[in-house]
Amino acid sequence: MKADVWRSANQDIYLFMPEGHPFSSLPQEVLDRLRSLQFYKRMELAPEMEGANSATIEADFDIQGYSVYRTDTDFRKSK
Repeated sequence: MKADVWRSANQDIYLFMPEGHPFSSLPQEVLDRLRSLQFYKRMELAPEMEGANSATIEADFDIQGYSVYRTDTDFRKSK
């Protein structure tokens, strides 16, 4: 599965969205929290990915349509 990856202005939070999905599908709360996003890259999700867990990202896609990953902590637990 391909994903578009966006990086927040502080560069430690990444937003993963299925390839081509629009930002209009994100809750306003998520957009407000991430603030300024810049396109980082398009990538194929794979089990051997470094850093973020592809299974978690794909599960998030199924549940909510996006996944947020924070490099220093688990963003979802800090809400």
